[in-house]
Amino acid sequence: MWRILLPALLAAAYASPEALVADDEANALGLLQHKGEKTATEMMSAELAVNMSQPGLAFLEDGEARFRCGVIYCADAHGNFCCRQSLGAVCCGPGARCKSGGGLAMLNNSDFAEKIVEWGQVGEKSTYASLSFAKGPGLGVLKVNNKSFLWVFACDREGQRRTEGGDQVVATLSHPEEFQDVEVEDLQDGRYKVTFLPLTPGSYSLQVSIGPEGASEDLNGCPFQLEVRPPTVYHTIGVEADAEGKSQLGSPGEPHVPDRMGCVHHPSGVAFDHTGRYLFIVDQSNHRVQVFDSQTQEVLGAYGSKGLGLTNFDTPCGIVADRENKVIVSDLLNHRLQILEFHPRSQELVFLRTVGHEGSGLGQFSFPKGLGLTENGCLLVCDSANHRVQVLDMEGFKPIREFGSFGSGDGQFDSPLAATISCTGDILISDGNNRVQVFDAKGTFLRSFGVRGKKDGFFHYPVGIAVND
Repeated sequence: MWRILLPALLAAAYASPEALVADDEANALGLLQHKGEKTATEMMSAELAVNMSQPGLAFLEDGEARFRCGVIYCADAHGNFCCRQSLGAVCCGPGARCKSGGGLAMLNNSDFAEKIVEWGQVGEKSTYASLSFAKGPGLGVLKVNNKSFLWVFACDREGQRRTEGGDQVVATLSHPEEFQDVEVEDLQDGRYKVTFLPLTPGSYSLQVSIGPEGASEDLNGCPFQLEVRPPTVYHTIGVEADAEGKSQLGSPGEPHVPDRMGCVHHPSGVAFDHTGRYLFIVDQSNHRVQVFDSQTQEVLGAYGSKGLGLTNFDTPCGIVADRENKVIVSDLLNHRLQILEFHPRSQELVFLRTVGHEGSGLGQFSFPKGLGLTENGCLLVCDSANHRVQVLDMEGFKPIREFGSFGSGDGQFDSPLAATISCTGDILISDGNNRVQVFDAKGTFLRSFGVRGKKDGFFHYPVGIAVND
């Protein structure tokens, strides 16, 4: 994106957008660039070029040569000028400057000035497509006839996320006929939600651009590669069923004994990687995480042992995995989270860091249990003994907010147990009140369902929860 400066101060914007410099071919605007990513001639606008021959606009006698060598001029209504040379030097001052002695004249064409104002409102807080990014399930594995989405996060020139909307965001698919319901929604907070419904299995690409037509730029990371797979066929993962129709993955192990790989004792959490091939199982009583291949049902490895060290667990509980192969495990009796990374090539889990320690402050935990990942990349932690849910960002794992308190009322918890996210972005939390509560993305209570009992729709200490696609 372009940024217009007040040359004398190198600050926000022109004092009045009525002065321009053009080359002798009358086909380029001489505006100072912020980053020098493009040449001045690329700022040419067909609508504006018509006005280049109007009286009052100065032309540089050797302007074309100057543009070719990277010299760019701009001026404001006070006569301030700025000259940026190809070597990167910037000269500023009052009045007119030109090799031929000519000046930078003021243009008083009202139509032209109006268009410049409209075209030039770009500043430090404007959106830079090259620094903006996308996240969300739409960048993972897609399923036919299952609507998916991704978030576009608009960022300013410092790479900071913007908090206002208004950008023109366009999503273009390589084979649009294989998709339906392609929409872009401006959430007016610097985020744009791109939704689409894949119709046919295959490999596709998605291009996302930001900016007005004819001057848009591609989002960082474009084009995005999309993999669409056939509808899910549910089947049992495990060994061949016995005479009673029962099947299993792994075999029973002994408590408090380092069992061989493939044996599990009290599995308390499961998660798939973003491809759906690799399965992570929290082997709680063996204080480790095991990795299985869901296609071959082969055990690939195990990570962890009992202890207090950085690579140890003491009764691990919940687990989630994101599309960047980060694997987060709640370490129940060590009152912390362990952040691991899965390497598909070596099929290993590698330690990255721990997060938190025992306490009741933000970022502290007391018997953390279930985990969940929101649609915009936040981590939910069921902080069970503090009777709350904490929300952390996935970049630095810093606490964003918390919601809930002890009790049985709406929005309260008696030891939250498990967390998941619905396809609509709602947060579902099960707790010791034998129910599931539903919250919006900000943690506001919406509704609940379930009571204690053994009948359908009743619960007794629901320790796990999941939502299908």
